[in-house]
Amino acid sequence: MYHVRNVIVHRGSVADRRLILACPWLNLKAGDKVEITHEILGKYFKALNDYLMIVIRRLGVKYDVDIDALIRRNMRTDAEDHGDRDGTLGSQHGSAV
Repeated sequence: MYHVRNVIVHRGSVADRRLILACPWLNLKAGDKVEITHEILGKYFKALNDYLMIVIRRLGVKYDVDIDALIRRNMRTDAEDHGDRDGTLGSQHGSAV
């Protein structure tokens, strides 16, 4: 992601040698336009989210905090804030979400 970001921000979305060497699976050639589709953006988002969760869980271990318990508590609170008191969010009475 680092190299893709740099090409987009600093090279006008034109692939350079650094990107090509760092990310050969992108199958780009020097001068190719780097385009981010919705599918690729979704993959980058998931990768970033996964990485953040690893860092957060490591901090939880370091500071003796049960991160998963906090996540579950916050999910319940969010559901209650949005009227989903039983956790079914729209599944009652044939409602579609």
